[in-house]
Amino acid sequence: MTQVNLLQLNCTGKALIMERHRRSGFFARHRWFACALVFIGFVSLYDAWLIARFEESIVFMEENPVGRWLLQINNGGSGVFIRVKLAGTLIVLTTLLIMRWQESRAVVPVTTSISSFQAGLLCYLTLIG
Repeated sequence: MTQVNLLQLNCTGKALIMERHRRSGFFARHRWFACALVFIGFVSLYDAWLIARFEESIVFMEENPVGRWLLQINNGGSGVFIRVKLAGTLIVLTTLLIMRWQESRAVVPVTTSISSFQAGLLCYLTLIG
C-alpha cells in the first residue's frame, strides 16, 4: 500500500468510528455524565453556602446526627462541618470519574442515584427547609 492509501484508510476508519459513536449516543452519554457531575457539585456547594449563611442557627436546624456532632466539635462553628461535607463531595465526584474512566457498568446507576438524592436534597433545602 502506498502512503496515500494508508492515509485514506486511516481517515475513513476514523470517520466510521466517529459515525458509530454518534449513532450510539456516545456523545450524549458523555454530556449527561458531565451535567450530572456539575449538578452534584452545585447542590453540595449550595448546601455549604446555606450552612455558612445561617451559621448562627444551623446548630438548631441540622438534622443529620453526624452533622450535629461536627458542629459540636467546633463549638457551634460551621468550619469543620463545611470542610468535611466538601471533602465528601470531592471523594464522591472523584470516585464517579474513576468509575467512568474504568468503564464500569455501575457508573450510570450510581450517578443517577446520587443525582436523584441531590435533587431531593435541593428540593428539601429550597422548599421545605
